[in-house]
Amino acid sequence: MINLLMNIRQPLKHLLLAVGRYTIYLPFQMLFSYVVGPILAVILMVGGIAVLMLILGYEDGIKVFRHEWRQSGALI
Repeated sequence: MINLLMNIRQPLKHLLLAVGRYTIYLPFQMLFSYVVGPILAVILMVGGIAVLMLILGYEDGIKVFRHEWRQSGALI
């Protein structure tokens, strides 16, 4: 009787763990891929440009960037 219960318990345990893993993993994967990823990319790009302008200074960084931006005809 004990062997029968152990034989039923082990596969059921593996099945429940697999279902639990996918119910936790997939929503977080979707959240990161479609929500957190683009937000993080925008923050890192803006921060990277800001650090670059800080390193280059006004004459070599900001002034040149503004001049090129105006010549490109960008909308923003």
